[in-house]
Amino acid sequence: MKVKTVVLSGGPVAGKSMLLRGLKPELENLGYNVITVSEVAGSLIENGINVNVMNMTSFEELQLKKQFDDEETALVAAAFIENNKDTVILLDRGALDVLPYVGESAEQVFENVGVPLESAYKRYDLVIHLHTIADRVPFFSGNGVIQRSLCERTLFVNDWDTFHENTSEISNTRRMIASEAKEKDEMLLEFNERAKNMVEIDDTDFGYRKEKVLHLIQTLFEEEKMTDKKAMLNDLIQVLLLCKPCPNCGSEKVEIMTRNAKSGKVMCANCGKIYTVKKDEEKNDGED
Repeated sequence: MKVKTVVLSGGPVAGKSMLLRGLKPELENLGYNVITVSEVAGSLIENGINVNVMNMTSFEELQLKKQFDDEETALVAAAFIENNKDTVILLDRGALDVLPYVGESAEQVFENVGVPLESAYKRYDLVIHLHTIADRVPFFSGNGVIQRSLCERTLFVNDWDTFHENTSEISNTRRMIASEAKEKDEMLLEFNERAKNMVEIDDTDFGYRKEKVLHLIQTLFEEEKMTDKKAMLNDLIQVLLLCKPCPNCGSEKVEIMTRNAKSGKVMCANCGKIYTVKKDEEKNDGED
């Protein structure tokens, strides 16, 4: 059973949470186990932990700590699954998503939670960057009144005067200028491009996004299976090249035990004796 971690990343109002909800049943129908990790920032905000009571760096450090804890729990849960199906751990944002908000404190924030920043870039099997739609969807009524976005916890305004006039709007809801969302999205993309495997999706159509991500995840597993098959084939070739006559009957006809190819085990086709062919043995015979 293989386990892959896939992050749905991107700026504010990119449709990450909506896409995650749409992907889960589809992936299960395709035969995968699916474990989801919800957006950590939203969970903290809903519990009263937000930038209204602490500075942004402290908030992001708490977010990062919980992110790693939740990811570890998901990995342990995946190891406990008893069926033989592959497992997808699907994350609504990952560790890299905090980077646009911490600035020059990034390395220190990661160090404080015990994970080097450089290792975070290699942490996930696939990072999918969904571009924000904040600058492409008419959130505003045109008169400067705050409009609720498609994202449940973000309100958008089109100028700072309107922003300050509406500070009484839902205390645990994030407020952001649409242009700021676009800026954060572009900053995050620069960080995500350093991930070991990142795909960028700019199309705003939900159906297209879902089908694209489903294809990417399936390809992720198929590529590893192909790699495993190539490795097995290489092991079989090595066994054939090193094969020696049967120590029991002297026959040179053998049947390779495919599952044990890496160990070099073969079975004599004449007498049925199982014996092992090893490189070090071959070298020793040559030296004698």
